Amino acid sequence: MNSPDPLTSIAAVSEAVGKHALVGAGTVTSIAEIDSVIAAGGRLIVSPHCDPKLIAHASGRGLVVLPGVLTPSDMFSALDAGATGLKVFPAELMPPSAIKAIKAVLPSSAPVFAVGGIHAGNMGEYLAAGAAGFGIGGSLFKAGKPMAEIERDAIALVAAFHEAQDRAA
Repeated sequence: MNSPDPLTSIAAVSEAVGKHALVGAGTVTSIAEIDSVIAAGGRLIVSPHCDPKLIAHASGRGLVVLPGVLTPSDMFSALDAGATGLKVFPAELMPPSAIKAIKAVLPSSAPVFAVGGIHAGNMGEYLAAGAAGFGIGGSLFKAGKPMAEIERDAIALVAAFHEAQDRAA
């Protein structure tokens, strides 16, 4: 929601691929934003924080909800409010060993996604620790970065993910 004209983008992507992809918004911080995302055709809400009111609102409307969490208290509060999964943010503050430890006490059905500070060099460690997936931002895109570099970095991220999955199998 912090990009230029996000609702127009969500509506366009949802119309184009919404039957084949989960489309939604990140950096969602209010109930009004959730309602706007729904109106634009979004079905995914990602927030930078754990707000049980926002989680319950989105969950109650059938959306996939991934709130930002960092502590075990955040995690259990988010799940109690109806979170679909957990976005550990910023992941660089929770090393893979901490993900592994917290996964031991979380419900096994709760996927944990590492977001913030993830790059091709650390994906394998997070997957091995139990992360279900990642949110990738700064290691892939920065304003003004040439498209060829974005493509190169995207290929490296996908390769690192597949390599880590193969090692875990």
